Amino acid sequence: MFPFFKTLIICLFTGLLCSSAALAQATDSSHFDDKGRTSLIIAITHKESALIEELVKDANLVNLKEKNGLQGTPLMFASSMGDLATCRMLIMRGARVNAIDINGDHALNWAAYSGRACVVRYLLESGADARVTSKHGTAADVAYRLWHHDSVTHLFKNTSLAQPKSKKLKKLFATIEEGKPCLLAKYLKAGGDVDETDELGTPLLQLAVISGHFELVKLLLRNGADPDQFNRVGQTALAWAARSGRADLVDILLLHNAEPNRTGAKYKLTPLIAAVYSQNPEITRQLLNAGASVATRDVVNNATALHYALSARDTASAMLMIEAGADYHEKALLHDQYSAYDLAEGYQLAGMLNFMKAKDLEKQNEQFQGAWKVHQIEYLLSDTTYTFNERDYGRFVFSKGHFALMYNPQMQARTPFQNLSAPTQQEIKYAFATIAFNSGRYHVQDQRVITVPDLAKVPGFEGGEQQYAMELTGNQMTLVLDDETYPNGKKPEWYDKMKVRFILKKEKD
Repeated sequence: MFPFFKTLIICLFTGLLCSSAALAQATDSSHFDDKGRTSLIIAITHKESALIEELVKDANLVNLKEKNGLQGTPLMFASSMGDLATCRMLIMRGARVNAIDINGDHALNWAAYSGRACVVRYLLESGADARVTSKHGTAADVAYRLWHHDSVTHLFKNTSLAQPKSKKLKKLFATIEEGKPCLLAKYLKAGGDVDETDELGTPLLQLAVISGHFELVKLLLRNGADPDQFNRVGQTALAWAARSGRADLVDILLLHNAEPNRTGAKYKLTPLIAAVYSQNPEITRQLLNAGASVATRDVVNNATALHYALSARDTASAMLMIEAGADYHEKALLHDQYSAYDLAEGYQLAGMLNFMKAKDLEKQNEQFQGAWKVHQIEYLLSDTTYTFNERDYGRFVFSKGHFALMYNPQMQARTPFQNLSAPTQQEIKYAFATIAFNSGRYHVQDQRVITVPDLAKVPGFEGGEQQYAMELTGNQMTLVLDDETYPNGKKPEWYDKMKVRFILKKEKD
């Protein structure tokens, strides 16, 4: 289970512990703590065996749900924690096995979510209904959806969820799981259905992948097995190969045209999400190179593979996804409240945060570079603002590390020379006064653009510095010239008395 999804209660269940003070306070059946939990539930989450034995004697507590959260029962909490002894005590004292929480999940679903095989078995033996279906599906669906292996999922093969299968097929399924090719080869040679499914709807190819038997996978693919066939929750063989951390199985499935984005619509559990569960960046890279989408969100948690990777602290895979275009600022999770960047901050993943910040700067520089038409100039004084926008006169051009700017300070038409090749001194002076230009080097730091000209309109300003506050939104940029330093370290007369705002619009390439 990934801790972030547990902590924020965006998956099925919660296992947050209450304080010792709350436990000491909660000693009677009428008490709920500040989280809305009963004394018995608090004792269960604290694993206070002696106190649990005492509290279960109170019939009022045995089935009393928490007031808030998922409104779970004591049995649900004990099931989620894998506390078989407490589950036994509760059921012996009359705990309702099929009581449901606000999502429609019963204790069996809670146990399946946490992968508690021993508790799942006991609950089924105690009358838990495997057919109960919540927004998360049945308990079997939950077990597959959380990518649990055979120890959990096999327990449902003898329930009402299982499809009737012949003894011959059951033997075939068993030999596949054991990695024995003889019976499978004989079955296929006799014309057996290569896309047959087991009692819970898992295709033969997936059974071979989950069991990790490369030769059986190869045999099935060679005989035409569909690599994109779904199991009961819309997972593919490729997803399970990724979940199992088997790069060789991922390779052979991709070679047989397995679709890297194939997933059922109900849950949208992609191979890329599965790869995060194996915490194997190499498989993440394989899938991305094959065209896996970084944008797909699963249905239950509304999360992308990037969110899963950061929750698992798999920063290597997260970086690969970001390099492939994953949006780490896009909100997801809990009604779009958390971005991948938020997760990195919450988990204090310093290296990941530095990587994202560097990416932000890189993207900003890419967006910043190009030609920008001067749309409006505003001269900002303490008591007034002068605005010039009669015409689009001028242009700022930024390449990688270099700039050039030229504009008409008053955004008005300039008077042409009478004789273009032989202007008068007065015409030259007027022309010089109605244009501004600089070119040289620049860098961006903390949303400020610092330019250092090597050719300036004003002779002697070469090597000086101008600073602009920058706001960049899409195809519009605002630069505010608010600081200037001459090469000798002095400031101009206008400094601290006036600012100049340039409103620029990016030109198409």
